[in-house]
Amino acid sequence: MNQIKKWMAGALAAGLLLTFAACGGETASASGNSGDFSASENTSHSGDGGASSGSGEGVHLSNSWQTEDFVIAGFSKDGPGDFGYQARLTSEEQKQLSSLLQTDSWQEAEPVEHGLSSVLDLCDEEEKRFLSVYDGGDLGTLIGLRDEESGESWLFSAPGQVLEDAKALAQPLEERAKGEQTEGTSSGSAGGTEVLFPQLLSDEVKASPLYAEALTRPSVIIFDDQPVTSRAVVDRFLQGVEEGGDGELYLYSFITPGEERSCLLIRLTSKDGKVTESLASDRSWDKGLTFDNSYAVTKIQLTEYGYLTYEGESSSEPTGYQVVNDRELFSDASQRQEMKEKYMDPIFPTALSGHWDDPADMSLLWVFEDLYYYENGGSPFDEYGTDWPVEEIVALLSRYFDGITREVILSEEMASAYDSQTDTIHYEGGRGGGPFCLRATSWETEGDLLILHYEHYDCATGIPYENEQSLLTIRLMEDGSFRYLSNEADN
Repeated sequence: MNQIKKWMAGALAAGLLLTFAACGGETASASGNSGDFSASENTSHSGDGGASSGSGEGVHLSNSWQTEDFVIAGFSKDGPGDFGYQARLTSEEQKQLSSLLQTDSWQEAEPVEHGLSSVLDLCDEEEKRFLSVYDGGDLGTLIGLRDEESGESWLFSAPGQVLEDAKALAQPLEERAKGEQTEGTSSGSAGGTEVLFPQLLSDEVKASPLYAEALTRPSVIIFDDQPVTSRAVVDRFLQGVEEGGDGELYLYSFITPGEERSCLLIRLTSKDGKVTESLASDRSWDKGLTFDNSYAVTKIQLTEYGYLTYEGESSSEPTGYQVVNDRELFSDASQRQEMKEKYMDPIFPTALSGHWDDPADMSLLWVFEDLYYYENGGSPFDEYGTDWPVEEIVALLSRYFDGITREVILSEEMASAYDSQTDTIHYEGGRGGGPFCLRATSWETEGDLLILHYEHYDCATGIPYENEQSLLTIRLMEDGSFRYLSNEADN
């Protein structure tokens, strides 16, 4: 980014960032014209953070700029506008950018000599095109464009909402950009490991020798199923494979089930574009891991949902790992995660594995087991053995569902397992079942009802299954608690 710093410094000295020559104001329809600088139509999540929809007349620029040209956000580090901190826009952030850059609302503006405060600065991949959104004070919101190759520059006025949207877009970008720089981004043998989300890591992981080792290699670091590193290292490796080159990619998966800790390490090696896989694991983060045999890998790819998938000799089924954090893919990923953790996790998987509008239609003993694990971090077998108190079952389920009574629990299904002398149900387990992956996608409220949309997806690829979308309806109580009302197909 030295070119950016050089240009920005020179532009500041010459007043170029503060004085833009106004363009001729020519406009053209966005439809069917690739030269228009205009927003494409988008669909927003009803939760939060998604892009709003819209399209319209665009400002036609002679060099055919597009909103998707701007992929890098820059923030000041050593001096104003030096792009010393940088972050790459995710696909969802690109949608947000397209939404706020609705050029039909732009007006040609007169040159401004001073008083502009930039809230968002962007550039293209080649560091030749620059876009800034300014808070012009009494002048309102201003948008500046500059072409470094031609030396041309333009200034436009825009509605005040553009400024607010630009600030909202800039905040997570700046946090991510500065997080990369301050939390130990480290160079490795094939471009290094970029930690984008250090806030997701525990102090124990960051202090471990295995974590330090990962930072010295081209690595994906995963902590409790959440990738914390940039997708760039994966893209570089796959590009090398496609070009028939040599390279390595390491996947460090740090796991903390309960009080235990373990690490699964996968090494993918490309030799002339041919990929092999080696595995290692240990119940420790304190020492290097030893790889076992290597296995050939084929059909390696990165899905649109951020999963690295491949087929190989080590497994009869396709293998896949999430290597790109949802925060790089969805602008509202944090809110999605919060909704999932608060409303879906307590009743996972039983109450979300089928549709119902009456809790009595479910296996309530299994739902109790799920809720117990969510609240206590362990199994009811640890406390009650194989005889579970009916009173405790009713009490816990009643905190999450209406209409739970002893009669409902002691249905015909449970009657044979009930012991009236101890008021317990004898249960020895045996639920079974395989991996089951769900993600929240959007939500809305209607009075005191929260309607949460979610989808069932392939755990190896992240790709949603067709016709596997559902909506969970929840009543929000005045005291902050909530009750589950139904789980229905989302048609």
